Amino acid sequence: MGWFPLGRKTICLLSIMILIHALALHSLQLCMTLIKGGLFGIIFSTLYLIISSYLTTPWILGNFMMPLRYDRIAGEGLHISTGIVSGIGLLFAAGMSGYLIFRTCNFLPKDDQVG
Repeated sequence: MGWFPLGRKTICLLSIMILIHALALHSLQLCMTLIKGGLFGIIFSTLYLIISSYLTTPWILGNFMMPLRYDRIAGEGLHISTGIVSGIGLLFAAGMSGYLIFRTCNFLPKDDQVG
């Protein structure tokens, strides 16, 4: 394996964690787009990912999408179980808020409604 101290299981978990966080951030961007508009959602997710590239903290979930911030590579990095749990939590929260937005908001004008 060379200098890279990770096994197959760890690489698989990292890939799953990155996929979960990508889905969660996409769902969060979709919710922001539904609430404030398309441009706001794009600007929000772009700024969020830029901030996460400069600050290493578990409260900014974009850090978990960077494998070099993992605690086996970086001495005081982020732990993978924290990343998976926080990603699933954000995905659940974004899914529930999206569900509530779709149930309460009327996206069609009155004259365009079917039925």
